[in-house]
Amino acid sequence: TWKGDQSDLRYGGVFNAFLRRYWDKNEIETSLEGELRLRQYSQKPIEKASDRLKLNLFYRREVIKDYIYPFLGSKLSSVFVNPDPKKSQLLLGEFNLGLSHNLPFNIRFEEGLELRKDLLDIKSPWKIGSIIQLNTTQNIFFVRDDLLAKIYIPFSLDGNVTEVENKITIPIGSIFNVFYKTNLYNESNDFKYWAIRHNLGINFNF
Repeated sequence: TWKGDQSDLRYGGVFNAFLRRYWDKNEIETSLEGELRLRQYSQKPIEKASDRLKLNLFYRREVIKDYIYPFLGSKLSSVFVNPDPKKSQLLLGEFNLGLSHNLPFNIRFEEGLELRKDLLDIKSPWKIGSIIQLNTTQNIFFVRDDLLAKIYIPFSLDGNVTEVENKITIPIGSIFNVFYKTNLYNESNDFKYWAIRHNLGINFNF
């Protein structure tokens, strides 16, 4: 990971479990992700390590066949810095609701409201804003490409958060998939606080 103008390298491992279920006109997605990252400046020794946990729960229900789906979602995302737990600690709660639309060419467009708060900091304010999200899934021969782009604009207009994820998956047999994923994250108007993350790994389908 390269972040902003800090010129540091962050590397580590990620574990992710994802489950999607359908029944009648309902759809629910859950995912749990664990991550361990090490941070290093140039050739200097590792300065610190951080671990992160993410829990996502997303519910969608069809109201107009194959087109409009109201949704509810929540995400808990933590960052804990080791070995000193008194340093940076964050438990961000994100709660959203809105409408999802299926468009041609496997495009899904979503708009709604999102509420955010650091749950470990009682004094931190709740933030509410609008979200716009675009998902596309394209199959090119045997390669699958998934793109997700999201922007969150708080009503206080004190910046915005942009998240872009692109994942390329290549199947190996019926159980294994090799994937390469990039994530772009920005939380400032001048792109001072931005990060790019690269992930390479294997999916197991059960």
